[in-house]
Amino acid sequence: MNPKQAYQDGDLSQAMTLAAEVVKQNPSDVTARVFFAELCCIVGDLERADKQLQTLITLAPELVLTASNWRQLIRAAYARNSVYQEGATPTLVAPPSPDVERALHQLVALHNNFLETETTDSDENSSPANVVFTVNQSSTAALRDLDDLNADILEFLGTNGNYFWVELSQIESLHLETPERPLDLLWRKCRLITNGGSDGVVFMPTIYPNTSDDTQQLLGRSTDWVNRNGLELGLGLREFLVGDEVLSIMDLKSLVRA
Repeated sequence: MNPKQAYQDGDLSQAMTLAAEVVKQNPSDVTARVFFAELCCIVGDLERADKQLQTLITLAPELVLTASNWRQLIRAAYARNSVYQEGATPTLVAPPSPDVERALHQLVALHNNFLETETTDSDENSSPANVVFTVNQSSTAALRDLDDLNADILEFLGTNGNYFWVELSQIESLHLETPERPLDLLWRKCRLITNGGSDGVVFMPTIYPNTSDDTQQLLGRSTDWVNRNGLELGLGLREFLVGDEVLSIMDLKSLVRA
């Protein structure tokens, strides 16, 4: 069996082992090293992925721009981990609304091992903002992330190394490119236009934070839910509620503010 077959079969551990061996036996094989770096990102071994990219730049200088952008996405992924695992504050593109203030409060409570249980009246009486989009150029409906912590925002990685939140109410349009390789299934390339005037290429994480050991979840082939501190939090592939229908991020092609 080769690494790509193991990956396609859903055996990440075997794919990693085989890919590492291929790179060891053929250190100048650029394609093999790229695939190994992709697998490292998928399993969350960002340091190892970055080292592969450092070597790749030496092996194939013509790929320096691609590899450099990828390394910046890894830096943004580190920042994302800091938010969900260490209680860091995400970068916001605009002053936070009450909805985002609430999410930040909930994030702190989760990080403090759920000991911060005090809620405000606005926390108890609030619900996700009712932001309506035309989705995939067809249905027009309110959209939210099914994960309660992310209900009112979309999270993005930038090729400047930044990790940031954008409120749904700030989005004018979002167009997602069709995935072509394993890394695209982890971080989906998008064009984002906000009502603040920004327009650029960003990358949306497809896998919920804190997904750590379930292979099918890491591969984006399943979604599960856990209740923590009264919040329903996702593990595995990101899902949205569009009207009354559930839509996975892999089925999302475009959002245009209605």
